[in-house]
Amino acid sequence: MIPLPSPHDRLLDGLFNRLFAIPQREGELDFLAGRSVLLRHATLPVGLRIEREQTPLGARLRVRRHSPFSAARADLTIRAPLAGYLHLIARDRDADTLFFQRVLCMEGDTDLGLRVKNLLDGLDLDDVPLGAQLQRAGTRLLRLLDALRRPPTPRTVG
Repeated sequence: MIPLPSPHDRLLDGLFNRLFAIPQREGELDFLAGRSVLLRHATLPVGLRIEREQTPLGARLRVRRHSPFSAARADLTIRAPLAGYLHLIARDRDADTLFFQRVLCMEGDTDLGLRVKNLLDGLDLDDVPLGAQLQRAGTRLLRLLDALRRPPTPRTVG
């Protein structure tokens, strides 16, 4: 029995397919055929598994939440804390910088990792449906994370 996608999975499918509609249409995601990429949180047991699938309507990305109990292996696993992914979305740091700072880690097929990195580097969020909104949301969430990390200022009772 094939499990039905949850509403969250359908939302993620829609978001990723809109974001990558132009590269998909231009064949820039063909290298993902038969491959899987796992985006994992660095310390929490949560992640997203991304695959390219062929449907009667054409190729599309399939995004599913990844269970830490799943025996399925990915061709490439990318690990980062939430802030690392938000830096990529906000475009205030590139993947190379995050990799060399050891914020972002890649395991598995290094050629696939390089191709994914090059795809993301070449993606112009201004030309992508929802891209500018996503970039602004990433920036706002980074500011929120920074604010949450700062120690509270002591209050004086007067």
